[in-house]
Amino acid sequence: MYKRQQVTNDMKAAMKAKDKETLGTIRMLTAAIKQIEVDERRELSDADILSIVAKMIKQRKDAAEQFAQANREDLQQQELVKQIQHMDIHLEILQELHLEMELLQLPQVQDYH
Repeated sequence: MYKRQQVTNDMKAAMKAKDKETLGTIRMLTAAIKQIEVDERRELSDADILSIVAKMIKQRKDAAEQFAQANREDLQQQELVKQIQHMDIHLEILQELHLEMELLQLPQVQDYH
């Protein structure tokens, strides 16, 4: 559960730095992870967390598109820049772990769409 610990450490760092935007994004990610863990009654792997992060990024991009269609550029900017930017950092790290898992021929990620 290396990645789960990294998310927790990032949350602590955001709290210490008083970075509200990053903290809010990490809290959303943590809530999504905990919800699936409770629903499925199991601890998620790094690959599962990768899937959750990818899903959340897609949701934010969809929300930004809807804001653009409603001429709410202020909200669109918030979705695209602040939240996706923070989640992309986690996604890049997780993708590296996922590639390592594929090389080791470990079980594949479940899709939570």
